[in-house]
Amino acid sequence: MLAQTLSKRKKKPSPTRTNSQRPAIVPDAVYSRPQASQLLGVAEITLIRAYSGGHLAAHKIGTKIRHTGRQLLTWIEAGGKTTPKRKSTRK
Repeated sequence: MLAQTLSKRKKKPSPTRTNSQRPAIVPDAVYSRPQASQLLGVAEITLIRAYSGGHLAAHKIGTKIRHTGRQLLTWIEAGGKTTPKRKSTRK
């Protein structure tokens, strides 16, 4: 009975945008974190983790963090990693 009910439900299309609908990243442009996260389609915490983990470069202007388009493109091409880089234990 439950299986029949679940199979009868119509699935709604997800409201996510496709890559063709996103604006292009301009390499020489400077983006704030909210702008960059919206442009990439990721949460701001993802960018914070990537920056904190040493995978995403940024410029600090006063108390604000800014990313250039080139930095974002480099991060994406590297796989968009967010985990902290491991430190070598060898001396």
